[in-house]
Amino acid sequence: MPRPFAPSPAPGPTAWHANVVGAISAVARFTPGGTVEEAGGVTIARSGVALAAFNCVFVLDPPSSLEGLEARIERAFGDDRLPWSVMATNETAPRLEPIARAFGLDREVVLPGMVWEPLGETPRPPAVALEIRPITDPRSAQEFVRTMMEGFEGSPELLLPWAGGIAARGRFPPGVHGYLGYVAGRPVASALRFTTPGVAGIYGVATLPEFRRRGFGEALTRRAALDGRGEGCRQSYLQSSEMGRSVYERIGYRAVEEYREWAHGSARRT
Repeated sequence: MPRPFAPSPAPGPTAWHANVVGAISAVARFTPGGTVEEAGGVTIARSGVALAAFNCVFVLDPPSSLEGLEARIERAFGDDRLPWSVMATNETAPRLEPIARAFGLDREVVLPGMVWEPLGETPRPPAVALEIRPITDPRSAQEFVRTMMEGFEGSPELLLPWAGGIAARGRFPPGVHGYLGYVAGRPVASALRFTTPGVAGIYGVATLPEFRRRGFGEALTRRAALDGRGEGCRQSYLQSSEMGRSVYERIGYRAVEEYREWAHGSARRT
């Protein structure tokens, strides 16, 4: 008698962490001069972009060893003034915090990791007409970057090297999908999806200040996450700011863990 079909288990922390690390590593690999080093359960992604979040030492799952990590960090970030950060989970933070502090990373941020499952709800239209366009032409990457950074109230030029790397290759990094929301032909909001097995990771959700509180960020998040369903994703995962947490909870995301990130007090992050 045939055995009953057993569905595969839902992705868990290891899959979520792989999505987060993979998303930033994709930026580093597609930015001229960027590097990614993986060893012993530690990933060091150095994009060269002047934003701490894109130059990061990741220790999200328990590492096999931290021996020599200080020397590796020194090689990656010790020769310039590039802003960088260290990211850990509550489980790995006790071993990482002394290293981060020793390098002068004095600003600590706690970011909730949130999951939306199942992915089965039809996107709700925002109150004001919003046209959402997937960014399929790499030449549009600069418009995407500019809109996202203006939504975060940062300088768009900071991410233009990454946009240039995309244009030079003629494609987005594997698994990366950009979305822009337009009102009357003007790009006003952004979202980015990074897809790994079973997980649609959402990043770069931003809205221009004068267009906020109209449901645009929620609409783009829903669209990006639900498009991941077509690629076999069972879940959507993201890191939330405190400002965005209520929006994501309204969609259906729930907090499942916390990340701790250390950076220099003046470091820029998105």
